[in-house]
Amino acid sequence: MCMIRSKCAWLVLALLVSASPVGGDPGEPPGKSQPARDTPRERQKPSDDTSLSLEAYIAAGMPAYDRTWTSADMAKAYKVLQKVAKDERRLPRYGSDRSGKLFDRIMSEDNLVFYEDRSVPVSRRFAVFGQYVDGLKGIGDMYPKDTTTEGGYIPDNVEIVGAAQRSARTGLKLAEEMVATFDKSHPRYAARMEGFDLIKRGAATMAAGALQGLEGLPSEQTHARKRLAGHIKATLPDILPRLPPGSRAEILVQLQELARKPSLSDVKIDLDEVVSQLRKAARKDNDPQP
Repeated sequence: MCMIRSKCAWLVLALLVSASPVGGDPGEPPGKSQPARDTPRERQKPSDDTSLSLEAYIAAGMPAYDRTWTSADMAKAYKVLQKVAKDERRLPRYGSDRSGKLFDRIMSEDNLVFYEDRSVPVSRRFAVFGQYVDGLKGIGDMYPKDTTTEGGYIPDNVEIVGAAQRSARTGLKLAEEMVATFDKSHPRYAARMEGFDLIKRGAATMAAGALQGLEGLPSEQTHARKRLAGHIKATLPDILPRLPPGSRAEILVQLQELARKPSLSDVKIDLDEVVSQLRKAARKDNDPQP
C-alpha cells in the first residue's frame, strides 16, 4: 500500500506543522462530551480479534471513546497504546465488537473540527495541530502493514489512510490560513513559504500513495477497496486544488488510469465520480472571470 511513501509524507506533515514558527496561545479547549457519528453497520470484522475491551483500554489510561478528542487526547492515546499494545494483537481493531468504537474514535473526522474552526485564532489551532498529527501517525505506524496475509490488518490500514487524508486536508487549510497572516517584509518570510511548499508536496505524496494503495489491495478485499475509494472520493476534491501543478496533473492521470482498469471494476463508479468532480473544478478555475 505504498506505506514507505505515506510514512515519509506523514513525517513531513507532522514535523513541518509542529515546527512552524507561530505565535499565540497553544491552548485548546477540552474535548466536548458529544457522541461519535454513527458509522456504517456493514463492517468487515477482523478475522482474529484479540483486542481488549473498551473498559480495559480506559482503565489503562485511554481517553473516552464517546467524546471528541483534542490533540492532547491523541498524544495520550498513543502513549497508552505504546504500553498496552506492545503485542500488536492488543491494538483496537476496525469493525471489532470489543474495540471498534475506540478505533473509530481514533480515526474520527470529528476530532478535526476544532482545527478548522475559524472562530479560534489560526495561530492557536496551528500550534497544537502538530501534536495531533504526531499522535495519529504514531498510532497508525503501530499497525502491521503486511497486505499479503488474508484478512489481517488490511481494513484497519485502509481506515488509517483515510484518517491521514483527512488530516492532510485539514493541514493544508491551516497552512493556507497561516500564509495569509505572514508579513512579506519579515526576514523569515521566504523560509516560511518554503515550509508551506513542503507541506503541499507532502500532501501530494500522501494522495498519490493512497491511489497506489487502492490498486495494490487484493481483489478479494472488496469491502476494503470500497472503503478506500470512499475516503479518496471524500477528500481528494478538496486536496487536489491545493497541490503543486505537476502533482495535480499526475494524480488526475492516475485516477483516470485506475478507473479504466478491469481489476478495479468494483470501485469504478467512485473513481469516475472523482474524476468528473476534478475536471469540473479545473474548468471552473480556467474560465475567464466576468
